[in-house]
Amino acid sequence: MPIQPTIDLVNSNETAITLEWPKPSLTDSLPIFRYMLHSDMGIPGSNTVVFQTNNLNIVSATHKGLIPGVLYSYWLTIENFNGNSTDLTF
Repeated sequence: MPIQPTIDLVNSNETAITLEWPKPSLTDSLPIFRYMLHSDMGIPGSNTVVFQTNNLNIVSATHKGLIPGVLYSYWLTIENFNGNSTDLTF
């Protein structure tokens, strides 16, 4: 399984948030091939992929269209041929 990623808040306002993560070179000695940023969309227990990319040079994502006053949770998954990393919740 890939290593657990870290995720940092870069910028936010009432309707958008930008999150960033460091670029690991290898996971389990295998190259990574996808980042996936998930959100519960303000509904606990829900799971929606709000961003995914195979371009490993992209290490941040902005989630727009947020509803003010709603608490959103995010987690990042890094994927390689062994599967997905342990999700990191933000």
